[in-house]
Amino acid sequence: MAEDVVGSIQSGEADLGFVHRQVASTRLTARTVDREELVLIAAPAHPVPPPEGLAAAGFVTYDESEDVFACWFGQVAGAALPQLRSCAHFEELEEVLDWVAAGRGLSIVPADCAQAHAASGRLDIHRPEGRRCFNSIFAIHDTIQAHPLVQRVLDAVAARHALA
Repeated sequence: MAEDVVGSIQSGEADLGFVHRQVASTRLTARTVDREELVLIAAPAHPVPPPEGLAAAGFVTYDESEDVFACWFGQVAGAALPQLRSCAHFEELEEVLDWVAAGRGLSIVPADCAQAHAASGRLDIHRPEGRRCFNSIFAIHDTIQAHPLVQRVLDAVAARHALA
């Protein structure tokens, strides 16, 4: 979780971390290094209401899903995160994917996480027409006690992103 990553950097346990949301800190630097698409997922036979009717659907949530769901609803549904009905909660995205693939609810996850399940036919990825959602990925590190290799890693990430 983002708080764990921040804590590890502040304690000196880690020199660099990547999180999916902006972190406010006077000691840490956060900069955008990439972005990920967030998508609504469902089992192939599971009915998916239009974005404005999703609040009544059952959702499979996970640690830090509130930020992901809020981002998706803001960009795709054009609304603040409504009160959702959670039918299950997991720590790991793999558990979420399996639960959704079994037809036990909907979820919103990074598209890259759902690709293998979608390619195998176990999940459908839903992108409402003309309303895709992207979330930034941030690299964070300590500005006071920066490890010399942090900049090399960030440069490598930037170079890889430029090639994509």
